[in-house]
Amino acid sequence: MLDTRSSRRLAVGLACLALVVSTAGCASRRPAATDGPLLTTKSWRPIADPPLTRRPGRAAVWTGTEMLVWGGAFLCATDRCDEEIPQPASDGAAYAPTPDRWRPLAPSPLAARDRPAMVRAADEVLVWGGSAGPQFFADGAVYAPRSDTWRPMPASPLSPRSGVSAVWTGRELLVWGGSARGAFYNDGAAFNPATGSWTSLPVAPLAGRTGAATAWTGDELVVWGGAGDAGHFNDGAALDVVAGTWRPLPPAPLESRGGQATVWTGSAMVIWGGGNAQRVFADGASFEPGTNRWSSLPEAPLQARAGPASVWTGFDLLIWGGGGDNFDFFGDGAAYSPLTGRWATLVTSALQGRGSPAGLWTGADFLVWGGIVHNADLTSTTAALDGTRYDP
Repeated sequence: MLDTRSSRRLAVGLACLALVVSTAGCASRRPAATDGPLLTTKSWRPIADPPLTRRPGRAAVWTGTEMLVWGGAFLCATDRCDEEIPQPASDGAAYAPTPDRWRPLAPSPLAARDRPAMVRAADEVLVWGGSAGPQFFADGAVYAPRSDTWRPMPASPLSPRSGVSAVWTGRELLVWGGSARGAFYNDGAAFNPATGSWTSLPVAPLAGRTGAATAWTGDELVVWGGAGDAGHFNDGAALDVVAGTWRPLPPAPLESRGGQATVWTGSAMVIWGGGNAQRVFADGASFEPGTNRWSSLPEAPLQARAGPASVWTGFDLLIWGGGGDNFDFFGDGAAYSPLTGRWATLVTSALQGRGSPAGLWTGADFLVWGGIVHNADLTSTTAALDGTRYDP
């Protein structure tokens, strides 16, 4: 069994290196998250148990009708993941909020792996990269939810890696950064599913890194922060994909960090929380590419944390859970409205506090699933298989 200090490093490390995926969805109505100081009339509802083994490091994405979960590591045969040798997974499942049901995914052509990139691309889902112990991957596959079928991607021009930043532009998958065997990368590539072709991206004017805050603006790929050889960063850059040129971002009013909540609002990249080797944070800022300016967020009604679940509803940033100092996991959340500049506390969930849960916006509900939780002795951790949904 790991001692308390080792368990703390495991939990906080996973939180700080959590992959952050921006899932800017279209909401049909404005959530009530900014209409009052406390959302006392709303509630959380548990979701059905999945046909999966326990697994942090899984990839998760919303397809428009289902939450897809694939891959990951720590297939816990017991309730003590920190006593076992991590084992990667090659299976997955899809969860439909209506009728609250999971279905297993068809077998994938990919080897089992942890921390792959996964993004929604129109009616398909793209999976690329990841790792399995000392082995790293540079291959990928395309999954079609409607037919429950996979097809392999052609070989990419990138070296094997995990922990990459990945976005869908509406036409291409952009993959950037990542790490493998102690090396951190600042190169990337674009994959076009329609043509089945890869194109190398220009090397960024940044140190190689993993876990960067990432957003697609409609014109540029924006990356900021993350961790690399020199520790954590608070610099960033934006790539104009058409022109093939990078530009540095202006200095941010934030300390170096990774594991931050990150969303794209349609006009700004909003960042909150995260952590580095010294501390975790409870502050945030937004960057507007149109004005090339950063703005600090007002103080949030949450304790400092890294690796929370976060989504953009179309109007508000919702945050829940995450890991803090002193081996803490949180089970609370809040909503932030850029329009009003106000925070509101989410009603309390019955879900156990946890680090690095998956967080997805369905267009109506905030889905939270999985993550890392404490065992009853509070000195060891396990991976969670439960989840909840919140209608704001």
